Amino acid sequence: MEATNYSNFRRNLKHYMSQVNEDAEPLLVTAKDDDDNVVVMSKHDFDAIEETISISELEKCKDMNTTWTKDDIINALVEDGIEPTNVNIAKVITAEFIQNFKDRIIELGNEMISWQVSDVFKEKGE
Repeated sequence: MEATNYSNFRRNLKHYMSQVNEDAEPLLVTAKDDDDNVVVMSKHDFDAIEETISISELEKCKDMNTTWTKDDIINALVEDGIEPTNVNIAKVITAEFIQNFKDRIIELGNEMISWQVSDVFKEKGE
């Protein structure tokens, strides 16, 4: 990855914007403090990365293991501020709860696909 300092980037902004778009290579813009460094990339490349992440997230959802141990259930309840009593644990381990969970994951996946399709047509002005 090519790098340039902030001052040079600022002076040659138009050149660098064209370069990252034409070369499809990101550019590292450095600052005095490394915590202020940034990477500049084309919008096309950024969109491709976001799409890859979305697809990856869908794959994770599809492959999720919905078999929870009692400790997993207790931790989930505690994280949500729900007391992990036997009654509350029993509510989570029902077949109905697990099926509703699976259905919601599928629904979320379908919504994500719909958003991606919609974005494609918005970009093309259709």
